[in-house]
Amino acid sequence: MMIGGMPDADSLHVQFANNPQPIVTFVTTEHYNLQAERAVTTSETNGRAAIFLATLSSGLVALAFIGQASNLGPPFYTFALVLFTVLLFLGTVTFARAIQSSIADVAAGARIVRCRRFYLDFAPGLEAYLSDPGRDVAEAMALTGARTGRPQLLLTTAGTLGVLDSVLISAIAGLLGQVTTKEIGVAIASGGLAFVIAFFAYLEHQQRRWVKAEAATGLDVSMLARRRRG
Repeated sequence: MMIGGMPDADSLHVQFANNPQPIVTFVTTEHYNLQAERAVTTSETNGRAAIFLATLSSGLVALAFIGQASNLGPPFYTFALVLFTVLLFLGTVTFARAIQSSIADVAAGARIVRCRRFYLDFAPGLEAYLSDPGRDVAEAMALTGARTGRPQLLLTTAGTLGVLDSVLISAIAGLLGQVTTKEIGVAIASGGLAFVIAFFAYLEHQQRRWVKAEAATGLDVSMLARRRRG
């Protein structure tokens, strides 16, 4: 029987029993392509994060030299504000791309779970040799120890980048407070407040992106972003 132009599970089982080779070839090829896609997205994320971290560390070294040369005078504050603004731009775009790559990675992982579920459903004898992939990506991730809720988001590359970006925003706010008021207390307070606001803003943005990704793809990819219940 055909459903929407596609064979249902019973027809697929019959085709598999009569001639399994085409179906096995299709599924294993899909599995391989998804694995390659995950490798590419992971490599891109790591590369972008490494570039940002290298730029950040180099910028801080340059800032230290400027501070020594200017005795922490006006040139130091001017250079610091320009530097941190540029670093914040680089960090923000890296953060945004890291979320996209992470969502793509989990979506590919969800389709891999389907492929591995196919192996066990159509060849039950493999259960002794293959670990249970779970019924969906949320269950598969739970088997790895991943938990629901915002704290899990901090363990992602995007979560780490969000914290670093929040620190940059805090530094910019603190510098502006120091330049405008000449009061260290105001600089510390403005920097601390800016960090808290930016930290939760980045976290909220990341969570919203995961929820939107689930609605757009139809896949259960927002497991990381769910709030705990009960």
